[in-house]
Amino acid sequence: MNVIFVCQRNPWRLDGGALIRNYWMVRALAREHRVHLVTVDDAQDPVPEDFARVCASIGRFPRSGGALGRGRRALEALRPTTSYFTSGAVSPGMRRAVSRLAA
Repeated sequence: MNVIFVCQRNPWRLDGGALIRNYWMVRALAREHRVHLVTVDDAQDPVPEDFARVCASIGRFPRSGGALGRGRRALEALRPTTSYFTSGAVSPGMRRAVSRLAA
């Protein structure tokens, strides 16, 4: 089975509870399934080789930043199909990538 795992931060940066959980969830899922990771975080942050080997693919998308990014996030949160948690973090490129993987 193919699994699409979407993260708000790169899960190999083990500096928080959710990141540690996501890191081990991806590794556990990859034992039985093809895991396609999609993350919104620093694309310059190098992926550890051992983590990259367990993923079928890794799609990395930059996080919107600055005042423009915060404003866009607040406006998008008003749409009924989004939330403040996902608004501004989900770029059009990321939407297309997840749609391609799901297809």
